[in-house]
Amino acid sequence: MIQKVILPVFLAFALSVCVRAQEPEPVNYGAIATYDETAIPRYSIPDFLVSGDGTPITTVKQWEERRADILEMLQKEMYGHMPEHPKDLHFKVGNEDSGAIGGKATRKEVTVFLNADESQSFTMLMYVPNGKTGPVPAFLGLNFQGNHTINDDPGITVFDPEKIDTTRFIGIPERGAASSRWPVERLMDAGYALATVFYEEMTPDIPGHPASGILPFGKDWGNICAWAWGLSCAMDYLVTDPALDPGRIAVVGHSRLGKTSLWAAAMDRRFAMAVSSCSGCCGAAFSRRKIGETLAAVRQNFPQWFTPEFDRYADDENTLPFDQHFLIALIAPRPVYISSAAEDIWADPHGEFLSGKLASPAFVLYGEKGLVTDPDLAEPVSEGYKRVSGYAITNEFNGGTVSGPARDRGNVISDALLFKGFPKADTPLKDGFVGYHVRTGKHDITDWDWEQYISFADSRMK
Repeated sequence: MIQKVILPVFLAFALSVCVRAQEPEPVNYGAIATYDETAIPRYSIPDFLVSGDGTPITTVKQWEERRADILEMLQKEMYGHMPEHPKDLHFKVGNEDSGAIGGKATRKEVTVFLNADESQSFTMLMYVPNGKTGPVPAFLGLNFQGNHTINDDPGITVFDPEKIDTTRFIGIPERGAASSRWPVERLMDAGYALATVFYEEMTPDIPGHPASGILPFGKDWGNICAWAWGLSCAMDYLVTDPALDPGRIAVVGHSRLGKTSLWAAAMDRRFAMAVSSCSGCCGAAFSRRKIGETLAAVRQNFPQWFTPEFDRYADDENTLPFDQHFLIALIAPRPVYISSAAEDIWADPHGEFLSGKLASPAFVLYGEKGLVTDPDLAEPVSEGYKRVSGYAITNEFNGGTVSGPARDRGNVISDALLFKGFPKADTPLKDGFVGYHVRTGKHDITDWDWEQYISFADSRMK
């Protein structure tokens, strides 16, 4: 399906990563960075609730017009343009087993063909809970290592390495190798179907090998956009499956695939909910904070993810005409759940929380709550941080008073928002249509994370 990537290209990529890891790195960037909150530069917060001529956005009608402008801006400046779905898109269902997962589920594999001669395709693995009355809700997400790695089910087809190039590993991972990230049995017990696709079956994730020309019909797009487009094509099948409720299908992703899930939900409003796990820079995290992974880091390590136009903002985040709260706002009024990990400072949990908070006014326009914080669950600001910043402020923001400590060189509004409500680890915030938690532990998506996503979906995706 996909043109082969020669081994020297992969080896050059691996060598470049090894060399980069040995080079000295600036503050707040890289594996040996200090991740110093006080070193974050002063930044501005762009306002998505203002039209191009400066008119304040106060109604849903105005916002829908502004939303279209923002979508076009993000496509032009960052993600690239999605093509239309191919006219010859079609599907074939096979490998069905009604006794999968100890009889709890029906497993099937859906081949998504992108053209009439069936030379371009990818395979979607599905589990649908048995014994449910009526169509069920579902989660759709991309996986990193192959469909067969999400569960040790011996009936899952293993991808053919002669047809699919990968850049994440050499050889084929073991069956069930990623099962800790995909709690299939928990989902079946909760009444949710699961659908997943191996992301590199859509396009390889390698620098110098952009999505354009790999998936058909592509033009001026990066891999994040191509993967999101693939999810949207998969959705074309899911909304026709009689076992599923087409109005309750959520898109979920971890890390770079969390970046993808947010963009997929922004572009395709059929997704009833979006889940972003540890998506970091260019996902949920606020880019202007410039801590942990930065735009420069993304450009250096993964130039294939976004359009060449996006490169000009690396090391110059304050010139961005948007930030990631714009992306989250585009998903309103559909619910969004953002999750972080306390030890995953590369993905900047504070910045992920901040974008959710800043996006909240879009949800309010539709009569819903955004990110609702709880003073009883808030993480207290460290004494060391208070000594460095040296003062507290009070400011008006979106009609409400916020207060808290601020850095001498920081943006007082964002600091106040950040430290008024950032939750303690393992205390989810689920009262609004933007949910958030920071989990104890490292960069990962765990069974506990999924427990929160399911709970949030139960209350919000109706």
